[in-house]
Order: sequence, then C-alpha cells, then structure tokens
Amino acid sequence: MIRKLRKKFILVALLSVFLVLLVLIGSINILNYRNLINEADNTLQILVENKGSFPLQMRIFQEESFFIQGSSGENGSGFTQSGSFRRARGGFGELAFQSRYFVVWFDTEGTACHMNMENIISVRDSSAVALAEQIYASGREKGFANEFRFRRADCDGETMLVFLSCERELDTARTFLAGSAGISVIGILAVLVLIVLFSGRVVKPIAESYEKQKRFITDAGHELKTPITIINADVDVLESESEEPGNEWLT
Repeated sequence: MIRKLRKKFILVALLSVFLVLLVLIGSINILNYRNLINEADNTLQILVENKGSFPLQMRIFQEESFFIQGSSGENGSGFTQSGSFRRARGGFGELAFQSRYFVVWFDTEGTACHMNMENIISVRDSSAVALAEQIYASGREKGFANEFRFRRADCDGETMLVFLSCERELDTARTFLAGSAGISVIGILAVLVLIVLFSGRVVKPIAESYEKQKRFITDAGHELKTPITIINADVDVLESESEEPGNEWLT
C-alpha cells in the first residue's frame, strides 16, 4: 500500500509540474508568435498604405558625423569632420531597410500585370508570381504562405498582394520553442529525480501511522479473542445444561 501511495504521489507531482510548465511555456510561445504576427501586420499595413513601398526621403543629420580624409585636421590628424547624409524612408528608420518584401499587382481579370522585386533577392520572379497567383486564387485576405506573411489590398483599381519575409523571425520563434521545450523536459527530469529522492520522507509519517494502525488492530484482536472464546464455551455449556431450548438470553 505504501509503495502504491508513493507511486501515486510521484505521478501527481510530475503531472502538476508538467501542467504548470505547459501553461507557462505555451503562453510565452503563443505571446511570442502573436507579437511576431502583429509586427509583420503592422509593417504590411505601412506598405499597403504607401502602395507597396516605403516612401523615400533624403535627410541631413548634423548631430551625427563621420570623418573623411583631408589634408589636415584641427588636431593635425589628417582628418576633418563633416556632416553626414542619410536616406530615411518615410521616417520609418531601420524598419524600411530591414524589411524584405515583394509586391505583385493583379488586374481586374485576375492576371498578374506587374510586380516590385527590388527589396528581396531570395525569390525568383517566377516563384513570386506563382505564389501570388496561388494566394489570389484562394481569396485569402492575409495569413502565412511558406515563410511569408501576406496582405491583400485594393490599389487604384487593381488588387495588390504584399509578401513580407518572416523567415528570420519564424526561425527565431522555432528556436525559442525548441529551447523552451528542451529546458522544460530537463526541468521535469530534475523534478522527477528530486521527488524520487524525497518522496520516501514525505510518505514516512503516513507509513508509520499505517503500521501503528495495523499493530493496534492485531493487538486488539488478540486481546478480544481470549474472552470471546471463553464466553462462547460457557454459552455452549449453558445451552447443553438448559432445559429450555432456544433461550433468548443464551441466543
């Protein structure tokens, strides 16, 4: 009985730890994935609002500077300080340069009429058109297609499909999921070892109480056996000597 109780305790403890880790790790990974989708959708929204591209602007940053080689500098170092020119796309900063995307437009007859492949090099034109035609035929407004997050929108009488590459973000999410799952497995194994080591101490008071109960029942049985045996023998003698059969008191 104690062995079964110990096994049940280990099983319940492991199940509790597993459920807690499942909820925690699952929630973290779901939130991470939702954040990935939200960031991708926000970027796609910007591209849709600007007809498939980031607006290009030229800005001058006087507060940031670089050194260009010259004949002599203020400190005689041979370098002079100059203001730097930087291109910024619509004020979106690094987002515009980090985003890898392509756009395919469809006419009213559902034929791919033109595309923008300037911001991605990992996809061929034919592959881009094939993927866009597949999504266009499905009628889906947004979602994932392979490693791309896409968005459908109407643009000047045409249908525009914008595909944003999320390969790096998805790889990061998968790596995080695999890492968290591996750590969870290691944690469960560690908890199993600790529970096995300490479960004996946990059930020890119950085992002692159970042994005391068995001893009490055994002792009580021995203590009651002798007088009950004597009483039964006396009743048998009285029944044999009684002239009244079926005496209710003897019965």
